[in-house]
Amino acid sequence: MSLDSLKQEATNHNTSPQRLRELAAINDELRRLVAANPLAESSLLGELAIQARTNKDVEMQRAIVIQKLEQLLWRIPNLIRRLENN
Repeated sequence: MSLDSLKQEATNHNTSPQRLRELAAINDELRRLVAANPLAESSLLGELAIQARTNKDVEMQRAIVIQKLEQLLWRIPNLIRRLENN
């Protein structure tokens, strides 16, 4: 499989979380792309964050922070509805 097709898989929002984990194990470039994918599980992002911190990979750390913020932003409407119903 070519690197371009692996990159497409890593950024595709239909790629399964298990496959994202496999792709992240291949190389740094794919890890960064996986970290930006909304389907990357929190546990995987945590593992990638540790690696990024150890390797001083600022680009990876940035991708993870952005991904986590986006996940939080998607939860805000549900939190507001819960508060309004209480």
